Amino acid sequence: MEDGKFTVYAGKSVALAEVFKYTVGKEPILGPVICRLELSAPTEESTDGGRLAMQHMSIVPEGGGPTVVIGTAYQLDRLAEMRPYASVADTYKKRFRTSSFPVTPNQYDEMARRLKGFFAQFDFRFSISEASASAGRPTPGEPARGSAPDPARASGAAPARPTAAGTGRPPTSARIAHTAKRVPVRDEVAVEEAMVPSRSHKTVLVLVVAVLAAGVAALAAFLLLGK
Repeated sequence: MEDGKFTVYAGKSVALAEVFKYTVGKEPILGPVICRLELSAPTEESTDGGRLAMQHMSIVPEGGGPTVVIGTAYQLDRLAEMRPYASVADTYKKRFRTSSFPVTPNQYDEMARRLKGFFAQFDFRFSISEASASAGRPTPGEPARGSAPDPARASGAAPARPTAAGTGRPPTSARIAHTAKRVPVRDEVAVEEAMVPSRSHKTVLVLVVAVLAAGVAALAAFLLLGK
């Protein structure tokens, strides 16, 4: 997908991910397992006015291994949230059925320091919290926060189409009957005849004079050229 096709918020998210890649993402975080940080970019052309412009912050082990999501950045709210170390480590152990987490607390603190400094350059608020802002965010097809739910969508029924009474337009049968009415044939003939101008004797006389004048002019031209 070409960058030129992205909308405003999607384009900003792509640009932010590119800057991250060549700054914070290039610096390894030393420890028992050397890691790097990664910021995802949107894959869709549009993020629905920024509502879906979420970028995940992840830990990527250099020597190979599973990528671990540790937070999310929200372009619309200018907010970056990072999960606490204990929460990330616990989720990792449960998911991969292991008793250890390859990232140490000191490494994690260094990651938080770098992430906070990066997002501060772009006026993002940075916080470390268990609650994620994505919990109250709409997904595609859902109404925005604070808006009244659509009863038809909530019940699964198709929205009702407006009737003629609600639009102020006459019923379909009345419109058809009105369209079907035509002017009587004799009236149509009278109208057509009235539109055709009558030719008076004066008009005929003018035409005759014009034809004679044209003939005289042609004869004169012939005689002059013949000489």
